[in-house]
Amino acid sequence: MEAVWRVFSDEFEVHSFIERHGLSPTAIHEKGRSSGVTQRTAERSGFTLGIPISAGVEKRHFVSAISSFIAVKEEAFAELADAGIRSQIDIAVFVGGEDSFTASVVLSPDEMRDFAKAGVEVCVSAYPCSGE
Repeated sequence: MEAVWRVFSDEFEVHSFIERHGLSPTAIHEKGRSSGVTQRTAERSGFTLGIPISAGVEKRHFVSAISSFIAVKEEAFAELADAGIRSQIDIAVFVGGEDSFTASVVLSPDEMRDFAKAGVEVCVSAYPCSGE
């Protein structure tokens, strides 16, 4: 499993936000500008940041590790929520391999409350993989 933090909005000063909060996103999008391999023009401004989770974290502690990340970045999440800027955690699960024929993500009521309090949407994306 992996997780990314996506932030996007029609009106968002992405570079100043990133600098203010000491973030190192994996991708930055600026409304009206083209970027990336596809050179698509961005419809909104925002960024994507891989959430650092130790490789040895057991699946049952994965969501707790995301909650810890949100707690550490609490000021950034609060600023986004106060400004009405969309903030999303996307949890990627890989299914189809020998070790991951099926996959699930369980969020406890407390974790869902913490995500909601931080103004975070939660998305779970499933990606096919082979056992090789």
